[in-house]
Amino acid sequence: MKRSFVAAAVLSSLVAALLAPMAAIAADATPDTTKAAPPGMSKAAPPDSVRAQRAIVQVISPPDSTLVAMLRQGNYVLLLRHAATDWGQRDAEVVNYADRAAQRNLSAIGRAQADSIGKAVSSLGLKIGKVLTSPMYRCRDTAEIAFGRADTTQHLFIKSKPSRDLRVKWLSTPLADGALFVLVTHQDPYIPLFNFQRDQLKEGDALLIQPNGNSQWKLVAQLTPADWARLAARFGK
Repeated sequence: MKRSFVAAAVLSSLVAALLAPMAAIAADATPDTTKAAPPGMSKAAPPDSVRAQRAIVQVISPPDSTLVAMLRQGNYVLLLRHAATDWGQRDAEVVNYADRAAQRNLSAIGRAQADSIGKAVSSLGLKIGKVLTSPMYRCRDTAEIAFGRADTTQHLFIKSKPSRDLRVKWLSTPLADGALFVLVTHQDPYIPLFNFQRDQLKEGDALLIQPNGNSQWKLVAQLTPADWARLAARFGK
């Protein structure tokens, strides 16, 4: 009887020793949802398992007349995702900004979208200040067709902490020149900052952003290519 008791105790100790590492592994695998909030947002983006179930961040645009007044007033950031592209093309694994053939480029529809946005900007009499764009051709072409000029920066393409910090600065630094500060970019660098879902900002869509300083900003409106055409038809010259 005494041997059986000892054997049982030894077996129990062995089982506990085997289960302890498994419990630690399970604890390490638990998603951490207590990270600090991204700049400009109220709380951190949840893990992927939760993100798929969360509500879409809503950007409630003001009435057309108010929106046009804001655009004409300036001192806002206008962030534009490049116009529609040819998805039959693919970016090469090794990015070469100078090689158009190794990138996904604007489609005929995308070039028409960029041209329509540019005509709407002109018709509405909007003042365009600095225009920064990703060095990828789909962004450069969108900017040059719509606004007639662009300065390229890799910080609108690569996903590194220094680039992220600079993007936060661009979104949050107050403006005082009465113009729109334009950023033509891709969705991936900005999804985490806005807590957006993928393709919530579609190709050709723009966000009007009010920079509030101290790494804070407000999403004022989301404009589609069709919205630009409508505003130009109603309020343009």
